[in-house]
Amino acid sequence: MVAVKTPFSDSNIVQELRDREDIRDVITAYSRAIDRRDRALLDRLFWADGSCDYGAFRGTSVEFVDWAMNRTAQFSRSQHMLGQILIHVSGERAGAETYFTALQTPIGQTPACADESVSGRYLDRLEKRNGEWRIHTRLVAFEWLRHFPDTIGWPPDVARTLGARAPNDAIYTFLADFID
Repeated sequence: MVAVKTPFSDSNIVQELRDREDIRDVITAYSRAIDRRDRALLDRLFWADGSCDYGAFRGTSVEFVDWAMNRTAQFSRSQHMLGQILIHVSGERAGAETYFTALQTPIGQTPACADESVSGRYLDRLEKRNGEWRIHTRLVAFEWLRHFPDTIGWPPDVARTLGARAPNDAIYTFLADFID
């Protein structure tokens, strides 16, 4: 039998649950920030004195935000999906491992409209300062990269709401009264 260490202590389980939920919000907000190219949101997710290692990018958190905005401009659309998130809280610090898959359509890719699928894990060290959790240090461990032709578009016979970049995405209008 494999022993699994519980991340909770009996003495302060309510605070640990709150912290874990706040951390989960930070991690999931990252997907919206990247997919919608929402720079203001992305800025609020990382501590300025932190760092990020995405392989193709290694540097400070502030530099990462600039890099990410330039990088995501190369895609006509993207969607990040998160899998299991393991969070370990230790006072004002935490570690998290988050599985992800990202689907992206590069602009001007050959063959035309080739999509890509990227998956891996975000390994985050987070810190709580003045009651707020943010990512301090991120390392991305990549698992898969696949390119495949985009063989179908949306049929023109039905009007539908399509995802867009900030501020034109429906999240900023339809749910405006619920988001920051």
